[in-house]
Amino acid sequence: MFADSFLNVFTMRLLYPSSGGYMFPIRGMLVKRTIDDPYVAYRQVVLDGGMEEYQPIAAFPLRTPGYDLPDATVLSDLFTSGRKVKRA
Repeated sequence: MFADSFLNVFTMRLLYPSSGGYMFPIRGMLVKRTIDDPYVAYRQVVLDGGMEEYQPIAAFPLRTPGYDLPDATVLSDLFTSGRKVKRA
């Protein structure tokens, strides 16, 4: 119970394709910057010259602080649909 009482203050997770068992290529990342911020999904974009940029594509409003990671299916749908989702 003690361990379950901890809240996520900062989170950054890289997101990979669900097909295959390898952690490559990186498709994006999921970030929560402070305890009061929502989780934000970013899509990786490779620019000319090989530079990388991460563009926000969705935000997930807080429900229960610290325990509201977006569902993996929802995240997967964001990247397979190729469309931007309205940010909260």
